[in-house]
Amino acid sequence: MRRYLASRLLQAILVAWGVSTVVFGLLHLSGDPTRLMLPEDASVEARAQLRHSMGFDQPLWLQYLQFMGRLVRLDFQHSYRQNLPAMDLVVERLPATYSLAGAALVVAVVLAVPLGILAAVHRDKWIDGVASVVALIGQTVPTYWLGILAIMLFAVKLRWFPSSGGNGLRGLVLPATTLAAFSMARIARIARAEMLEVLRQDYIRTARSKGLRESVVVYKHALRNASLTLVTVIGLELGVLLGGAIVTETVFAWPGVGRLAINGIYGRDYPVIQATVFMMAITFVVLNTTTDLLYAVLDPKISLYKRGDGGA
Repeated sequence: MRRYLASRLLQAILVAWGVSTVVFGLLHLSGDPTRLMLPEDASVEARAQLRHSMGFDQPLWLQYLQFMGRLVRLDFQHSYRQNLPAMDLVVERLPATYSLAGAALVVAVVLAVPLGILAAVHRDKWIDGVASVVALIGQTVPTYWLGILAIMLFAVKLRWFPSSGGNGLRGLVLPATTLAAFSMARIARIARAEMLEVLRQDYIRTARSKGLRESVVVYKHALRNASLTLVTVIGLELGVLLGGAIVTETVFAWPGVGRLAINGIYGRDYPVIQATVFMMAITFVVLNTTTDLLYAVLDPKISLYKRGDGGA
């Protein structure tokens, strides 16, 4: 276990370094941020002075070394736009993004897993057809279009929910459901496929021949073995939801990290973008590690060393 955790910690450090390096390079290829920070009629001297005060006139390799030195201390400097520590801005917005992605995952799992199980148990019947249609719609309808449609119907016309986020649980319903649509469709499809595969196994036929109730066969025997793949998919989907939250947060004016990142990109606010990407990369690593650890809980026969270290 210690060897595995040490390996994952090393991977987390390498991922954080790699992602931060890529973001640093891409941002510095996007142009001079002083063009957005000063009026268009600003003098050449004013631009040169601002560029010097922020270190943009230094060689790129020196800027990179200074950036990496600050990264060790989690210091991403101050936001160019808000003049506040970039990391503080990101940390302040993280709970909103986490709550949105977490609520969307709960909605997706609660709806998708039972739907996939029913579709597998009642294969080629009307329930299976409904599940297939729902999965198809969920994976083909764009998130932004679905969000706008939800606002028009449930917020503007019916007035059941607010049109923007940040208003308690009622304000969470529309953005969370919108964000969950794509993941719900994918989880339902995979749950159906895994359950169909498990239900064909010999031990399932043996359990039925012993006279066990169908609910016991399905939920105690079949679902437990299918859950290994579902855990992997659900863990990965949470990462997808965190990434997809950018569009949903923009549509519903949700005060999360995604909206902060979009504003930072438009304003070339390098510190905010770098801090956002760094924190999201760390979040993905933590999610993947947690998913691997859940494997050992669901099936003790699985060796963490085999999964994480490649050892025997």
